[in-house]
Amino acid sequence: MRVYFGCLWLIFSLINIGCAHAEITNSSLLYLHGRFIVAECTVNSDQKQQVNFGDTVGINRIDGNNYEQSVPFTIDCSNFVAPLTLTLSGTQTDFDEAAVATTTDGLGIELRMDGEPLPLFKPVEFRYKHPPQLTAVPVAASSKTLSEGPFSGTVKLIVEVP
Repeated sequence: MRVYFGCLWLIFSLINIGCAHAEITNSSLLYLHGRFIVAECTVNSDQKQQVNFGDTVGINRIDGNNYEQSVPFTIDCSNFVAPLTLTLSGTQTDFDEAAVATTTDGLGIELRMDGEPLPLFKPVEFRYKHPPQLTAVPVAASSKTLSEGPFSGTVKLIVEVP
């Protein structure tokens, strides 16, 4: 009986090995493919834009709401690409992460996207078919006393494909 049992065990083991071997060798190939496209976008027709707050900005009326102006922002892409990111680059104030420093100490220009502050150097996603509405508004550091005179500041709008 022992010899017979040993043979059955050996045959059963070979059948199991044969099944395991069949699972390993049964395979299929997966072909991965795609297509690269070049997305070329132009922001504001490659022209520098200006936001003019005028000559009557009242020093004591700067409150983060008064004097808010639209920022020109158009985008034209040769290949439809969605989503895109918008990043602002410039010299940031030390009192508002969404404000660009100006030539007047204690005065910044806060940039907003669809009504919300847009921090510098932080990419924000948007859809090509629905570009954001950008605005700029003067803001003042509470610890500074502003002085009369002209002011200016510069910010760069960077649009990228993530």
